[in-house]
Amino acid sequence: NKPILIFGYAVVDEGGALTIQEGTKVHFHAFSGLWIFEDAQFTVEGSASNPVVFQGDRLEEIYDDEPGQWDRIWINRSIHDHHINHAIIKNALIGIQAEAAPFEVDGGYITNNTLQINNTTITHSSAAGIFARNYRIHAENLAMGNCGEYAFLVSGGGEYQFNNATISNYWTFAPRETPSFAIINEYSILDETYQRPITNSFLTNSIVDGGLTNEFLLELSGENDFSCSYTLLKTDQTLPNGFENIYLNQNPQ
Repeated sequence: NKPILIFGYAVVDEGGALTIQEGTKVHFHAFSGLWIFEDAQFTVEGSASNPVVFQGDRLEEIYDDEPGQWDRIWINRSIHDHHINHAIIKNALIGIQAEAAPFEVDGGYITNNTLQINNTTITHSSAAGIFARNYRIHAENLAMGNCGEYAFLVSGGGEYQFNNATISNYWTFAPRETPSFAIINEYSILDETYQRPITNSFLTNSIVDGGLTNEFLLELSGENDFSCSYTLLKTDQTLPNGFENIYLNQNPQ
């Protein structure tokens, strides 16, 4: 019933599990975060009337929408699926970083497990709302926006399925040059370049909008599978095959 305050990093260690019940408020001090280590399990059980809230520990009104107050929720590969339902994640550096194997030289291969995100808002991240590398993320009813660089960024491969997502980035704290939604399947670690495929991925019934001319970027090398349908996109890119019923550069109001 009381808020939870985290200093430093709280770690769900290998083989451990963390379930956060509805209505829980988790506050992070500066530079703090939550790390779901390899083979741990993470479940957020919020509800529409009682979501789980992750935010900084400054409660003054002036900090309500202040980005970068804490670090991130960092999730590694696992034998378990992870579930986030009815959560509000606000004012971090990175809202969620889903990364298969950050300590392997090549970044690892695409996970077998899935991060399922439903009915969740991620906002006012000073770098990215979601950053993913070689992961599987399925999202339904997701709202992301007002991020300093990307709302959603993939640097690597994986499987990413978004339905009913609103990605709207009208960041006003500083100039922004990066698109709201970006998938780039080549990445570099220690001056070595790696490539992983994007498989069985799609964006449907969604909005990608923001203050830039181009808010949607695909840079895919090799054979990949990404489609988009019934979606409003703000972009000056030439759209690839497999994009159907796209509402291009229209005002979502």
